[in-house]
Amino acid sequence: MDLHNLFHFLGLRLDSHAQKEIRDYAAVILEIVRAVAPLAAASFERHIKGGVTFSSEEMEALRAMLDGKESSLTGKPLERFEEKLKNGKQL
Repeated sequence: MDLHNLFHFLGLRLDSHAQKEIRDYAAVILEIVRAVAPLAAASFERHIKGGVTFSSEEMEALRAMLDGKESSLTGKPLERFEEKLKNGKQL
C-alpha cells in the first residue's frame, strides 16, 4: 500500500465517527507509520487529521469575517461553522 492510500484509510478510520475498535487499530498503524515515515506522518496529522474542511458557503463567511464584515450564515449552518472554528475539527 502506498502512503496516499494508507493516509486516506487512516483519515477515515481515526475519525471520531468510526467504531472504537477500528480507531484503536488505526492508532496502532499510525504509530508504525510514525516510526517508518515520520515526516509524512507529521504532515498527515497536521493537515488531514487535525485539519478542517470548509464548504463554499463557509469560505464566503470566513472571507467576510476576515474583512471585518458579518457572516451571512444563520441557523444550523452557522452553528456547524462556529463549531469548526472553535474545535478545529471536521464535522
